[in-house]
Amino acid sequence: VCGSGQVLTLVPSQGEVLEVEPEVACMCPLITSMVDDRVSCQEICLPGVNSAILRKVIEHCKYHKDQLPQENQEPNFMERETCKWDAEYVNVDEDMLA
Repeated sequence: VCGSGQVLTLVPSQGEVLEVEPEVACMCPLITSMVDDRVSCQEICLPGVNSAILRKVIEHCKYHKDQLPQENQEPNFMERETCKWDAEYVNVDEDMLA
């Protein structure tokens, strides 16, 4: 189901509605498992996920979606150089993590 082309609607704990391409959302293992367990992908509720954190995860997935390894290749993040974008991405306010 992941990557099937239709937009996924994600609803984090605060009730905010986020529409995301499946190719982006399914880079997150939690979302992939929830999509794979459903017959319909109308709306995926994520009651344990904070809206700000989910937006941040989606931002990361959007940026890196075209940088995935080949199907038969394991990702090796230790060998990947940290780009400027990644360095700035992890620089977040402590309030966001609370």
